[in-house]
Amino acid sequence: MVIKFNVDKIKQRYKVESTIPLINDVSSLTKPKNNSLIFCLEYKEEFEKSLLKIKESIVLVNKNANIPEKIANSNVVIYVNNPRMEYAFILNNFIDEKKITFPQESYYIDISSRVDSSCCIEPYVFIGQDVTIGKNCHIKSGVKIYNNVTIGENCVFGCNTVIGDIGFGIERINDGHWERIPFDGVPMKIPHFGGVTIGNNVEIGALNTIVSGVIDPTVIEDNVKIDDHVHIAHNCKIRNGAAITGSVVLSGGVEIGQNSWIGGNSIIFQKIKIGRECTIGLASNILKDVEDGETYMGLPARRIKKNNE
Repeated sequence: MVIKFNVDKIKQRYKVESTIPLINDVSSLTKPKNNSLIFCLEYKEEFEKSLLKIKESIVLVNKNANIPEKIANSNVVIYVNNPRMEYAFILNNFIDEKKITFPQESYYIDISSRVDSSCCIEPYVFIGQDVTIGKNCHIKSGVKIYNNVTIGENCVFGCNTVIGDIGFGIERINDGHWERIPFDGVPMKIPHFGGVTIGNNVEIGALNTIVSGVIDPTVIEDNVKIDDHVHIAHNCKIRNGAAITGSVVLSGGVEIGQNSWIGGNSIIFQKIKIGRECTIGLASNILKDVEDGETYMGLPARRIKKNNE
């Protein structure tokens, strides 16, 4: 695969005075390539032998690194505070990508829905009624977006994710002693009409389910990042910048605070509120609210620390 980098933008951002060579790939420190983008969090002498074999590459290194002149003479070395962050920034902003379009016959968009023409819709996508999708979104193959869903700009949805389908709301009769199923043993599902509202710059992985709200919408705010195999039940609220890793289950009405991190395989009980800038450790079971800035871990989870402690 050839990656077309916009070297003029790279040169401008990092104030590079020398000529930047054509860069068309990425590579690692252990297996570096010519004409590639490389980042180095911590320069070690063991990398020197492999880096001496390449030329005309961009190497992002920490400002405190001491790169031998013989490496710098053959490549463009850029000193930054956080090499991995700058590597991600370049990949997200300085690649000239050719828009791929698929034949309209390969996917379905209901006539009542509005999808911006700048979006990339892959084959086998289904978009239901009264859906709005903003600019520059990428809807990958097999995604299903059901009725009354609003999506902002610059969002990505992984393969076979389902958004806005009905949740598992079951009503039961309570006679004061126990709950029993009405209508001769048949449970009664509650219809969901609230839909889903998704902000800008949201990335949602493959095989996720994001359930419609019952009356009001399920909400995912700007800049949220969600990994694969995540289930988000009805009327959850995921606040700006939160990150949810793989195989997490959020029960109905859960709120995840701004910039919080939810570790993989965690389960959060219904109507629990996770505060701002919290960390939930791997495979935790959250049964009570978590205050701002706290770290919880375990089964059931317990408080480990507060961020400023």
